[in-house]
Amino acid sequence: MNFLRRLNVLAAFFGLFLFIILARVFYLQVIAGKAYNALAAGQQDIWSELFSVRGEIFVGELKSNNIYPIAANREYTFVYAEPVFIKEKERASKRIAAILGLDEAELLQKFSKEKDFYEPIKHEVADELAAKIKEEKLAGVKFSKEVKRFYPEPGFGGELTGFLGFDGERRVGSYGLEGYFEKELSGRAGFIEATKDAFGALIPTATKMFSGAKDGDDIVLAIDRNIESFVCDAVARARQKFDAESALAIVMNPRNGEIWALCNAPDFNPNEYGKVKDMRLFSQPAIVDAYEPGSVFKPITMAIGLEEEKISPDSTYLDEGALKISGFTIKNSDGKKNGLQTMTQVLEKSLNTGAVYVVRKIGGEKFLSYIKNLGFGEAAGIELSGEAAGDISQLKERDEIYSATASFGQGITVTPMQMAAAFSALANGGFLVKPHLVKEIRYADGAKKQSESRPLRQVFSTRTSKLISAMLVSVVKNGHGKAAGIPGYLVGGKTGTAQIPRKDGRGYEEGAHIGTFIGYAPADNPQFLILTRFTRPSNVEWAESSAAPVFGEIARFLVNYLEIPPSR
Repeated sequence: MNFLRRLNVLAAFFGLFLFIILARVFYLQVIAGKAYNALAAGQQDIWSELFSVRGEIFVGELKSNNIYPIAANREYTFVYAEPVFIKEKERASKRIAAILGLDEAELLQKFSKEKDFYEPIKHEVADELAAKIKEEKLAGVKFSKEVKRFYPEPGFGGELTGFLGFDGERRVGSYGLEGYFEKELSGRAGFIEATKDAFGALIPTATKMFSGAKDGDDIVLAIDRNIESFVCDAVARARQKFDAESALAIVMNPRNGEIWALCNAPDFNPNEYGKVKDMRLFSQPAIVDAYEPGSVFKPITMAIGLEEEKISPDSTYLDEGALKISGFTIKNSDGKKNGLQTMTQVLEKSLNTGAVYVVRKIGGEKFLSYIKNLGFGEAAGIELSGEAAGDISQLKERDEIYSATASFGQGITVTPMQMAAAFSALANGGFLVKPHLVKEIRYADGAKKQSESRPLRQVFSTRTSKLISAMLVSVVKNGHGKAAGIPGYLVGGKTGTAQIPRKDGRGYEEGAHIGTFIGYAPADNPQFLILTRFTRPSNVEWAESSAAPVFGEIARFLVNYLEIPPSR
């Protein structure tokens, strides 16, 4: 019995040993076979097996399946030397220096290192120059392919793409999409544990372990190439025209949250990010720059009042031009006593006292619950780093002065992206959507993942959405938004000229303001939503003269580009 047990143990040992051998053979021939073939061919080939290729970023076209790179890889040649194998050192130095424009004496010094197996000559050599060096047939001069990040559409903006910078010696995505999707774009580097011979070459048969690189994933954006190009140009021109400190525009599909354009001025060329002096240019103001929105917030207040059935578009109140709350006096921006006014007229004339009338009807606690439900006070979750949440904390205070000022967009801060998302709920039947830039991720293995475009939640009823849309159409037709109109189309929207708080917290800056316009069209079946914003324009005062006409310019382009039939 003991003999049989020992025999079984011995058989199990040899069986395990045989399994290990077979597993090792399988690894060498199947899993790592490609690597060993590369090793046998030379170090240049194995290099490509160890380093991943960074994924690219694309934009598309709504009217076709075409995609275009906005962050791509451009292949160059890296020229290096193995001085130990260079026989004609002076000739090699002279010819390479002449072709690449390098210092001949410095090259000769490198090539004269008799026991040196590696000396870099030049990175990012154009193919035609590398070909000229190859024609010289210089022993010991080697070539390797290398990839550099390239941004073929710099006018689309570095604040959107970000750039490939450095973390020590490592290239990493910084800011924008490059930074947010660093893990997905960079892939995974491989590794090799091997033995070298006396000349520094890897010995294929002595390699202990190998893991190939995983290439990065490609990102396809919802950004439309033609819309982005037109909008970015319009924003840049308008910023100069109005002599504004900065300007931005968002174009969004209000039904699913897809961002079709995201433009800023000033901007920077991501191919030349090292030339940027003001680091603030690297951030995306549409998500980072939380500000007091001003009167563009009034439609939000009005929609809440409609949803709670505290008012109707034709409800009236007596406007006396000013009112006192908790020792503070709130006035209309026009300084007038307008008398009996409807809620629609409150939006048309942008009456602060009318917004306060509505929020008093709603109540501070209920008002806050809607504001939260619309996503204010938390990041919108778009695929860019550094997103601000804004500040609605004052609405938690019991004193009604806080809800009163918030009703017309003062005392709280929001981001432009949050405002665009909230307005989508006014446009699309009451559903809050999540703004998103990415349409699809294409994995290195060929698999694809579509972005979800489902609404986050319903905030308003379809009835409220239709009522507030009709009121906003009246604002464009009869109020301060006339410059945003398009002949033959129903356009709904609202201006906002907001003051800029002083940095010391004591009131507002004199003569400084931010002009915003948010709207959508056609108002009876919205196909697009646009937000335009100009910070500190110096030669216009009101948003109706800056943000509204730029909205109109972009909207006219969109109805033609998208081939939207007239509303009437």
